[in-house]
Amino acid sequence: MRDYRPAARPAPAFPVRLLALDLDGTLVGPDMALSERLVAAIGDAVRRGVKVSLATGRMATSAVVFADRLGLEEPIIGYQGAIVRAMPRRALRVDHGRPPARGRIGRILSHQPLAPDVIADAVRWCRANGLNPHINNVERMIVEAGDPNFADYSVYLGRDAEMVADLATDIRTPMSKVIGDTSWTVLTWHFAPLAAGVVHRPSPQRNRYTCGCGSASSSLESPN
Repeated sequence: MRDYRPAARPAPAFPVRLLALDLDGTLVGPDMALSERLVAAIGDAVRRGVKVSLATGRMATSAVVFADRLGLEEPIIGYQGAIVRAMPRRALRVDHGRPPARGRIGRILSHQPLAPDVIADAVRWCRANGLNPHINNVERMIVEAGDPNFADYSVYLGRDAEMVADLATDIRTPMSKVIGDTSWTVLTWHFAPLAAGVVHRPSPQRNRYTCGCGSASSSLESPN
């Protein structure tokens, strides 16, 4: 896995004008709750004129639930940078209840999908390394026939979860992200030596982790 981090980080400059914040393992833990202290701190930053955006491996429709709760206005960066979507008009924002939940999202500002041949290579790599692959595209999920987790995905995504016979041969258009589902044991065996890996906790419902491959970057993240 290529390490995309710069060799040296720039010195901090003040005043801070932008905060780009990760979600899983950063703003929220396994309970998916935003603490009152966190909400107050982000609200204070916004009132001081700092632009705050969520930058996550999640779908934008999943991340927007948290952006709504935080009162954010800036675009959401999803799929490790592969997609950027505007926040919806304020009149469309609602309290979505406890996660898992999905919310209304604004228009696509940027989308850098993976080419079909790259997707096929990533799917084959997942299979060869003990990972169970599926694909995310914008706000949809595509899984392979017989995927043991399809019922879980369908509960969350409804009609936005679809099935194909073979992910390596049946995807003929660019897609946002390839994800390989695995156990913690397999994940650490493959990726523990890589400094670039960012490992988050699994969802509280199931002891699984994922390896995400997006066009803008790669990381290890919890199921979305």
